[in-house]
Amino acid sequence: MELLQEQVEKLVAKLITDTKSGKIVWSRREPRWSPLGLDERIGAWYEIEYYGRNIAVYELDYTVFDPERETTHWDSRIVLVILNSMGFLDYQFSPTSGLFELFRYIQYVDSDVEGFLNSVLGEGNKKKDE
Repeated sequence: MELLQEQVEKLVAKLITDTKSGKIVWSRREPRWSPLGLDERIGAWYEIEYYGRNIAVYELDYTVFDPERETTHWDSRIVLVILNSMGFLDYQFSPTSGLFELFRYIQYVDSDVEGFLNSVLGEGNKKKDE
């Protein structure tokens, strides 16, 4: 399984590189399924077709019970999956540290944060002679 984890880390690094270079563009979609209980929910969901396979990355929010305080709070993790042609789960990859970076960059591009900041701060609208 160590070899598989190393391969997953390489896959995620390649997805980050290809996403940042614009080689691949993720599409925001409605989640393909809903969690079964009230203690989980799916946030943003993004998909691509990559090397002939449907890949999705999404944020899974879930509740965690803190026994010391006897309270429940929400936490989240990023999930990377392969979908079959019907949109159902074929395989869920083990978590890896690069998933958060990948997901945040996809959200950054999808939300056009750069365009928003340029509009607000006036960058890109300045004349060259200024």
